[in-house]
Amino acid sequence: MTPDGNPRNDRGLLKLPGGPGGSSGENDLKTALISGVISGLLLGLGMINMLFIVPLQFAAARQGMKSFGYALLTSAVLAGIILLIRGLEQPQLSVYLSAAGMLTGLLLLNFRRISTGSEDTGRRYVILPLWLRIMAASVATSGGMAAVLFQFSNGGGWEQLLQLLSGGSSQGDLLNQLMPGMNGEQLLELSKQVIYRSLGLSSLLVLLIGASLGLLLAGGSWKLLFMLRRFSMPQQFVWLFIMSLGGLMIAERLVVLPLAYISWNLFLISGLLYVLQGLGVILRLSQTRPLLRAMLPGLFILGVLLPGLNVVFLGMLALFGISSIWIHYSSGTASGGSAES
Repeated sequence: MTPDGNPRNDRGLLKLPGGPGGSSGENDLKTALISGVISGLLLGLGMINMLFIVPLQFAAARQGMKSFGYALLTSAVLAGIILLIRGLEQPQLSVYLSAAGMLTGLLLLNFRRISTGSEDTGRRYVILPLWLRIMAASVATSGGMAAVLFQFSNGGGWEQLLQLLSGGSSQGDLLNQLMPGMNGEQLLELSKQVIYRSLGLSSLLVLLIGASLGLLLAGGSWKLLFMLRRFSMPQQFVWLFIMSLGGLMIAERLVVLPLAYISWNLFLISGLLYVLQGLGVILRLSQTRPLLRAMLPGLFILGVLLPGLNVVFLGMLALFGISSIWIHYSSGTASGGSAES
């Protein structure tokens, strides 16, 4: 049981209530098979996006890690059969490596604790904080997306994109209207820089959005709020954020592209974590401030949907998250640092 009386599953995850009869082995298997079949169909038919993640996360949230394992195995077997029937080509292989990275990231995201010791000496469990699981998941998802980019580059993808951006197509004409004065080569270089520098963040966001949708479908909106309210990182994490900023300055000054790509990805991913920490601060403050709680839905809608304002909104959340290292917002006093989630 958790401190607030919620049941845990076999890996320490907060477990959602099951269907009739509780979370029996029969219910576990039924949920796993249905979720795995849906995910396998989406994956095998080439829908490599957050959609195939949703049913797997549903199984994990609804019945625990054992059900998630069954669902994952079912999904992989079914997707493999579909691929054998359709015939697997080399470009497709890199795309499914991306899917493997997503699945590995989803597993890491859900794996909340590891056991140490033995039955004789007594088992002990090490709780893995959410920020650490997100960082580990980002490595897996980034590796999968890197395989796609590698295949895309070797397969002449950039050359095809250059032809598209050079005009003669509706997409190229539209981009030329949006960015007047830039030719196809300049647009291609800009596209490369954006893709390489945001590779880790974009793939991680796909995973987090898909996992959140699966959790919400399982009736876990309370769990999502619970995790966000408690989300925090150790004080020492700020040094990784500072190092990424330093790497950016050095790379831009010396034009070292590999360092620039690594630094940008670290900066954006750590920035996302501080946005989540800032969101946690706001949600905790809203528990004792009715006016703020009433304003939150409107603020989030405006902050996410309005162009320009969404960047300001995310930046303010990140500043809240970083400053909470030194300021205890619930009391308005200085703090020695954030506790781990």
